[in-house]
Amino acid sequence: MSSVTELSDQLTKDLLSIDRTAPITNNPLQSDWTFLKESEIRFIDFMKDRPLPQDGNLEYGPALYLLHQFPKGVVDILKWMGMPNTDIHKTDWDIWMKNVTNGPGVVAPDGTLYLETLYAQLDYHWTESLVYYLYYRWDRKADATFGTTPVTTKITGQDQLTIAIMGDWGTGIYNDQGFPSPSSLVGNAIKNLPPEEKADITLHLGDVYYAGLGKEEMNKLLKHFPRSKKANFTLNSNHEMYDGANGYFDVALANPLFLKEQNNTSYFAITFGNWVIIGLDTAFYDSSKMYMDGALYDTHQINFIKSLNIGTSQKIILMTHHTGMTADGKDLTPPTYDGTNIKKPLFTQVINALGRAPDYWYYGHIHNGIVYNDQSVAGKYRCPSGESPKLRCVGHGAIPFGKGTSLHTGGKTNPEIDYFSQTPMPNSIPPTKLLEFRVLNGFATITLGPNGIKEQFYEVSAITGTSKVWNNG
Repeated sequence: MSSVTELSDQLTKDLLSIDRTAPITNNPLQSDWTFLKESEIRFIDFMKDRPLPQDGNLEYGPALYLLHQFPKGVVDILKWMGMPNTDIHKTDWDIWMKNVTNGPGVVAPDGTLYLETLYAQLDYHWTESLVYYLYYRWDRKADATFGTTPVTTKITGQDQLTIAIMGDWGTGIYNDQGFPSPSSLVGNAIKNLPPEEKADITLHLGDVYYAGLGKEEMNKLLKHFPRSKKANFTLNSNHEMYDGANGYFDVALANPLFLKEQNNTSYFAITFGNWVIIGLDTAFYDSSKMYMDGALYDTHQINFIKSLNIGTSQKIILMTHHTGMTADGKDLTPPTYDGTNIKKPLFTQVINALGRAPDYWYYGHIHNGIVYNDQSVAGKYRCPSGESPKLRCVGHGAIPFGKGTSLHTGGKTNPEIDYFSQTPMPNSIPPTKLLEFRVLNGFATITLGPNGIKEQFYEVSAITGTSKVWNNG
């Protein structure tokens, strides 16, 4: 988002064409406006360095203020659609923005970085994609047809299997303050892993920006995807639902890159020896505001899980877009209210669907790389092996982010966390303030073999190259 707001000519035309003569009997955006208002309240406290309330999401905190900066004709339509007033005063906004633009930016608790550079949190395109989402929901356009023909890929004839995992990678390739974009650095690093670490499978945890449109799926996901020799997968996400997942299903999954292994279906399984890797769609049936929380209630996926007949001696690796815990690892993501029912946290939904805790769970959504340990809230649960589930966030594939303030205390990593992304991005010559608070993006690999599982996190830099920064020993 940005203090400068823009809309494409087509989106402006679509908004202006809305028929405003018919009375509004059931506002389809009411819960969205409530969410944006809650997010603004949270953001105001963030701006004033006060304790943050639980409701809302900081990423959407500036949204109402910025929506009111559009041309009057657009603002009038949004108000007619139910948009509430903003409580952010221009004076406070200008003071806060002065601190942002005159310095290296502002870092939120989870690492979200408030800057105006491309894909950082004040990039105006986020506001445009929000308007697209609101228009899409208002016009009640049809969501994609949910695929229900999942494939189980069985890998045999080899001693080990390596999977490269990248999350929130769909920014496309661009010039990043004079450097190659993080997406290109991550993609090339996966392609150029040394022979002994080469991935058999590349798996994307979802998010193609800004709204998962078909052209974005083509240009920002498919065009440069670091494909692996054996199989490739991509998950559905909240951003791809802003277009009703039409781009995801009709363009991404229809492409030969994913067609064989996914069969136009957003959930799947991979078996290798004693391991079962399950990819699930936590976005399509999510009824939370802006698809931010994730859900696993639909019978299609639950019945698919049951059909796998996973024994207690087998180990489960779960792949989703949405998170199982808060970024700091101290709590489960909170339950949500969809207007009718209270929805349990995604962690609980997953355990109910699997009938057990997964042994390993990789997800994105939070734009950070984080390895949690048994002191996190996940440590309270047990797998059939008697060990607690191992949760990892791999959402740092492309979006600019900073050193999350909730992940460390006094410079020391929190006890719930073994690793989180905090390596400063090497600066340009001369120094560029837009890079000062940023940390390196990255990805992860897992290798399954006779000795169990080897996990490896990598960070990428245009200056220092690809570095191994954490492994499970």
